Amino acid sequence: MTRQWILFFCLFVLSFSLVSMERKDLDQAIGFADHLFKERDYDRALGKYVQILSLIKDQAIEDPELIFKIYYRIAKCWFELEYYDEVEAFLEPAMKIRQDVIEAHFMRIVCQIYELPNKRDQLKFWKSCFYILKHSENQEHHYDVYLYQGRWFLDNKQFDRALKKAQKAYDLFQNKKKAPYLFVDIYLAMAENSKKGDAGYISSYKKIVFWIKVLMDLKDQKPSLFCTLIKACYFLGEYEAALEAVERAIKMYPEEITFYLLKSRIFEKMKRFQEAVDFLEKSKKFFPNRKWALFILANKIRQLKKK
Repeated sequence: MTRQWILFFCLFVLSFSLVSMERKDLDQAIGFADHLFKERDYDRALGKYVQILSLIKDQAIEDPELIFKIYYRIAKCWFELEYYDEVEAFLEPAMKIRQDVIEAHFMRIVCQIYELPNKRDQLKFWKSCFYILKHSENQEHHYDVYLYQGRWFLDNKQFDRALKKAQKAYDLFQNKKKAPYLFVDIYLAMAENSKKGDAGYISSYKKIVFWIKVLMDLKDQKPSLFCTLIKACYFLGEYEAALEAVERAIKMYPEEITFYLLKSRIFEKMKRFQEAVDFLEKSKKFFPNRKWALFILANKIRQLKKK
């Protein structure tokens, strides 16, 4: 659902119902909005909470807990609908009433992470991070904060600081996957910011291979993870390892043409041209709609073989 439609819906509900609503109707309206919220019908819940907030303002109701709840629920609805730039307008007044809601601080952190770099509020981000680390004894909360801090440093190309935060998270929970994924992303960024073939470039790709193997030991074997592993081995010149990885990938995901193309490129790099051509020719029957791509690549490899 588009943002414009949601706003139109909120205004429609407000104009239709506000005139007839009195204070005695407030509890019933809140109950219905809470029901919609519980059922994850966030766009309709948003309309009802906006209506309730307007009623509270019009009737000058002074009930801090209620006002907090409505502002917070509106922010939460926008958050769940993934309109992160709308959240802060309602989260700010909610947090002025109550600073002790851990989830509110997490919402702020996430919204700042997804905000455009030139619109991020660094102070709000770090204040919420430090609040959670200081006031929550839940180690999973600490784990998530370290990961968000690592993402923040990664986005700002402060790779050493990002690595320290990733390590802090990993030290807390070595059986979780988010920290290894952060390590992979950091080292990919470091490789991209290094000159091809220099020590930093090689070291980064070796670390990528290491952390992908950690993830695979945790039973994470997504196609995208195999792609990154294969390419890392390829860039390191470890073609046998790349070939082993791509063969595992093809066995697990025989419908993914990307792996067939990668295997032919590895054969080509190893100067095993005939094997590359034969493999592509055999692969055509699996991809009747993509024969042209395999045909073109096979011809290219034939030409290389002649040189």
